[in-house]
Amino acid sequence: MTLTQKDEFSLKVFEAPEYTTDELKEFFERQIRREGILKKRELEILDGIQIVERPFRRISWKLENPSGFEKKVRSSFIDEELASMINDSDHRFLLWRPRYAILQVKESEDLVDIPFIDNVDAVQEVVDELVLMRWKGQELDDELKPRLRNIQADPLSAIALIVPRTPYGLKREAKLLEERRDIHSFVIASSLIMNCSPKEIVTGVDTGERVFVKTIVAKYCDVSNKMSRILFLETPGASSLRDAQKSGLALKRICDLYPEYKELIEKSFRK
Repeated sequence: MTLTQKDEFSLKVFEAPEYTTDELKEFFERQIRREGILKKRELEILDGIQIVERPFRRISWKLENPSGFEKKVRSSFIDEELASMINDSDHRFLLWRPRYAILQVKESEDLVDIPFIDNVDAVQEVVDELVLMRWKGQELDDELKPRLRNIQADPLSAIALIVPRTPYGLKREAKLLEERRDIHSFVIASSLIMNCSPKEIVTGVDTGERVFVKTIVAKYCDVSNKMSRILFLETPGASSLRDAQKSGLALKRICDLYPEYKELIEKSFRK
């Protein structure tokens, strides 16, 4: 499936609340790990705070219901910066921000020095994989339903009480149930990030505008300066700094899964 990239080069950002340096510092200092009950000893120090703008891409899905009559379009946003780094199909769900599709976007004059990062090929790969696996999941899901019905006997029927199920039949049923569970889980997960229903079928995909997401990054070092950790706050659509921290958990998870990304973040603090 080919993405259609629009000629959209204006610098745009999501509307987000503004926080003072003192507010950010106070919040991040409260996140310092401590031990003890009364006199809590700090186990780490706040090593620095950065505010960065990270590029995301709007992806619009053309959808049809199973009958092919109802057509609609839904949008989501994908992390363009990290699209080339994440290779595992399950981990790629961490790249998506479906709730950003309802946020207001505005022009920005503060991003003139941000270099143009064209990672559309990586975005293409992620979207292609998602759509193909969703199609496969929808086909297999519908295929497995009647097969399961044929294998599973009604536990209340007389024949089920008289003729016990064979070990082979039980194993085969368990295998099909496990297969269907994995397939169904992927279809459900893809529906959540695409802002659509599990039954809707993708018939086309368009890439749209690039929008920058304000991300606040904090680095902590333990008192021995041997270990470090990173916290992220994604502020668009967040009602508070605590809410922004929850939005940043996907980035934190990527840091845990991909140490090379954490190294890049830490290097930026040393500049």
